[in-house]
Amino acid sequence: MKRADKQREQDEELLNGLLKLDATKREVWRYFSDRADKFAEQLWTTGTWIFGIIAAVLALPFVAKFIEVDSNRLIRFESRPLTIFVCLFGLLLCAYSYVALKDIREHIEGNWRRSDLARTGQWLEANWGGRKLRGWLVLMIFGVGSVAAFVSLIALALFW
Repeated sequence: MKRADKQREQDEELLNGLLKLDATKREVWRYFSDRADKFAEQLWTTGTWIFGIIAAVLALPFVAKFIEVDSNRLIRFESRPLTIFVCLFGLLLCAYSYVALKDIREHIEGNWRRSDLARTGQWLEANWGGRKLRGWLVLMIFGVGSVAAFVSLIALALFW
């Protein structure tokens, strides 16, 4: 089955289920569904801001001239301790960002489950398929890339 056909089938199932609900259950479903949407917006906004800050921290050793570009060795460390300190701060910021974004994700999932419970009367697992998953993966790729960059700079500062 094609993805478009599967999506259409899921949309039809959702719509038919909502049409069968009484007004009270529909309002409960809408409440939790809207909360999940608000948390999803917050996830992306928070992730964007956090990774903007992380990018600034990653650039700081270069802007502050702790690391200089050198034609002979590619880079030259003017201040290894300060570079390591900034990178350790960056790693702590990456860890915090993962915890914060994971917390928002758990709130989204909880509201999806509650909205499904209101709609179907069953406790269903949250579905992170399609576009939702891609957004989460983009944030995680930026996080893993940032961690790799900070660890690489620390390793270079210690052993280069």
